[in-house]
Amino acid sequence: MDEAKKILEQMLSKGSIVDAYSYSIFINGYCKHRRIDEALMLFEEMSSSRVVPNVVTYTILMDDLCIGGKVESARDLFRGLSSRGLQPNTRTYNIMIGGFCNGGLMSEVVKLFKEMEEKGCSPDSWTFNIIRRGFFNNNETSEEMRLIQRMVEKGFFCRCINCGIDN
Repeated sequence: MDEAKKILEQMLSKGSIVDAYSYSIFINGYCKHRRIDEALMLFEEMSSSRVVPNVVTYTILMDDLCIGGKVESARDLFRGLSSRGLQPNTRTYNIMIGGFCNGGLMSEVVKLFKEMEEKGCSPDSWTFNIIRRGFFNNNETSEEMRLIQRMVEKGFFCRCINCGIDN
């Protein structure tokens, strides 16, 4: 990543156009190497350079923050999307839902799931299975069973290896 940062600096010093896509690649590299602080610094540098981050940029950062257990920081970024005029996509919602599930914040999961549907962002099988696993891991099996029923009604396949349910 240190070599990659030198390349970015060279690009900038030579006047190359560095757009949100380019910055996202570098930010993703920092995140993959668990260097979130440097990724966040680059994100700030990007914004101060008047390059507007896109949904992909935000999603990369939120994913790494959730993996690192910094769900509140990820939530702050998520909430900042709308102020930038950006709409989260299914992947963005899935990352936040997974972060909330891992943090045991199941009421936040339910709120986010409803918001996702209200804004027209269709849940996919990943969404349902992340939430199902979250309910199971947080010993909320009655909620899990309701979700499984809803999944089946919507035509999703549910494989619940840990709970003995397979349809």
